[in-house]
Amino acid sequence: MVVNVIIALFTIGFILSRQIRKIEVENEWKAQLILLIIGVIELAGVAKVTGVGANLYLNNPVLDGAIIGGWLIAIVMAFVRVPVYTVTIENGKVWRQGGAKSLALWAVTIALHVGYTLLMGHFNIPYLDDVATPSLMVFMALSLGMQKLLVLRRAKKMM
Repeated sequence: MVVNVIIALFTIGFILSRQIRKIEVENEWKAQLILLIIGVIELAGVAKVTGVGANLYLNNPVLDGAIIGGWLIAIVMAFVRVPVYTVTIENGKVWRQGGAKSLALWAVTIALHVGYTLLMGHFNIPYLDDVATPSLMVFMALSLGMQKLLVLRRAKKMM
């Protein structure tokens, strides 16, 4: 549990630090894929540790719905964040830079995830606490992936 929290905090810090710097946006998906793989491995580990195995997700539609609902927040918030980024094209390369607004919207994104998880906790969904941190990794992968896709789409319209 402590390791998961440390990984989550490091990941969030790393992502937030990259939101205000001017960075090249390439059509590569390594970071998103790494976060997704970590999240999926951690979610599989939760299933193993609880002793429930694959049935943790296969026979628990309420838990699945709660997890997927959180992931939908990630995707929707990418649509909200992208318009506040400055997107430029220099020498055929796409660049993105955020500022105070993008950081604030990332804070809102993370707060919504935490708030949603806490809200779902009131419904006494079995194993929800166990999957909260691992699902955060998938949440970040989806949010960053959709953000990149939308930035690239915006840049394509500028060309």
